[in-house]
Amino acid sequence: HSQVAMSSILGSAGRNARFATFLRQLQSESLPRLASPAGAVRGYGVSAVVPARSQLSFPSAHRVSSSSWARSLSSTANAGDAASKEGAKPEEPAAKSEESAEAKPDPAARIAELEELLKAKTEANQKLTDDNNELKKRALTALADVENMRVRMNIKADEDRKFAVRSFAKGMLEVADILEKALQSMSEEKRKANQELEQVYEGVAATDKIFHKALESHGIKRFNPENTKFDPNLHQALFEMPAGEGQEKGFVGAVVKNGYMIHDRCLRPAEVGVLK
Repeated sequence: HSQVAMSSILGSAGRNARFATFLRQLQSESLPRLASPAGAVRGYGVSAVVPARSQLSFPSAHRVSSSSWARSLSSTANAGDAASKEGAKPEEPAAKSEESAEAKPDPAARIAELEELLKAKTEANQKLTDDNNELKKRALTALADVENMRVRMNIKADEDRKFAVRSFAKGMLEVADILEKALQSMSEEKRKANQELEQVYEGVAATDKIFHKALESHGIKRFNPENTKFDPNLHQALFEMPAGEGQEKGFVGAVVKNGYMIHDRCLRPAEVGVLK
């Protein structure tokens, strides 16, 4: 029984170097070596010579049964294994803690990373908004310029259409002045005395009427400013004359040449004398 118990103990001792050392010390101090091959036991690289039960000699104070001795040695071996396991256990939580530390990111670093990402996204969004506003402003400015140009071109086209005959009409006003002077030179008394002069007068008057009708078809009208207030935009003062009874100064007292308007503009100002 002692040999079987010792083999079991030595098997456990092979896994525990400290307990193997303890066995060697115990063997050298308490157990005499035996040369019997039957007492040699090997276990996991640890060799010990186990004496037979009849050869064991203990003092009376230390004499124990083989089963008690085997149980004590087995408990010692188990205690050594437990101690070795307990010594190794603290390393596992440390390794696990390191692995968990590597697996779990730092919350503060994650928050900082998200804040940087949010800041970059915000700046990019703001840049796109500014670019959009700038492009919108440019587009609106371009549309406004196009609209203003269109309005100006329409106005210019209307003016060109209205005043296309301005230069020609201004040259024809001399003809109108001559016809007017011819009619004024043939007084009613002379026409009554001379029948042929009356016929000439009627022809000149008809020509003058048709001529002014043609001018009016192009927006050209004749105006006589006599007894109206002097307007420098429509009248050209040639001289001043004293105001008579019932006349106010600053008014037109005499008209040398009639004025002409083309639509809403003055084609030629009237030549007048102003009262003072």
